[in-house]
Amino acid sequence: MFAAIISLCKAFESKVSGETAGVIYQILWTTTYFGSSVMHKLLKDVITIPQMVVTRGLFIFGVMHYLALTFKLPHYPSDRKEEMYRFIRSVAGNASFAMGSLLINFVPISEISVLTMVGPNTLGICDYLFNGAPISVKEIASAGVSFLGVFFILNPDMVNSLFGITTAVTPGYTDSQYVTGTLKVVLLGIYFIWMLFWAYSIVILKRVKSINVVTLNLLSGPTLVFSSGLLSIAQGYVSPINNYFGYVGIMVMGGVFAITSIFTVTRSNQIGKPALNGIVMNLHVVFSFLFEVFYLGEPIKLPSIIGAVMIILVTVYVNLSKLRNTKK
Repeated sequence: MFAAIISLCKAFESKVSGETAGVIYQILWTTTYFGSSVMHKLLKDVITIPQMVVTRGLFIFGVMHYLALTFKLPHYPSDRKEEMYRFIRSVAGNASFAMGSLLINFVPISEISVLTMVGPNTLGICDYLFNGAPISVKEIASAGVSFLGVFFILNPDMVNSLFGITTAVTPGYTDSQYVTGTLKVVLLGIYFIWMLFWAYSIVILKRVKSINVVTLNLLSGPTLVFSSGLLSIAQGYVSPINNYFGYVGIMVMGGVFAITSIFTVTRSNQIGKPALNGIVMNLHVVFSFLFEVFYLGEPIKLPSIIGAVMIILVTVYVNLSKLRNTKK
């Protein structure tokens, strides 16, 4: 089965340009990442998120190890630089989950969510700075508008207040543990810098030439388990497991989502253009907004609708423009 999937991907990449294949892979990443988010929201009262993710990490490592043995792939790169790139990508990609989840205890989730999307929307700039890749004003502006759409969706009440629509503001949840002042600025600043590091870990994937996707991501499982363990210790509790069959099902489903996400985000940024891929990543926020409105019954607010439209239009615009330029 795995051999057939790999052959299908190679055939697909040979028929389209690298940038087109990269965008398609990125859309698939967005879909599977959204699926993982839905699992977290629907099952948060059954087991904790660290419990879900630690089993996902074990599943990822098991599958990666199996693929490496089956296809006789090296477990370690022979090039020291590529080993360093692999370590950076594994740590930046998986520790971001633990860092963001820990900050939720001290900072409102809306602010963390906005900063999380700093990484995807700076991919084009990071690709230019670290790889010397060309970037246009249109791509920078598109990323800026798309990020503004993210802000509109995640902070609709703040947007309303900026425009003087005070009657639309709803009182937010305030936790007594939320920090303020200098400490809050420091925590958000650290997370902001970390997301730039995450963007760097994405763009350096273009430098990896001699190792395959499996070897490159072999450390993802263990680092995900480690970060989940730290988060579980910080939370100080675990949920009792009463249905082990269901727990294994959660493990497998989450693992499939995670492995698909890992493969697609790696390959899309190896052969595609990170600037375009970062803009496509914002669709995840749109999917989450629609899920919360139509499934969870969250109220619809005008800024969120405007933000979703902005993200969709920008994504369609930049990709259609790239398609027209490719045909020329």
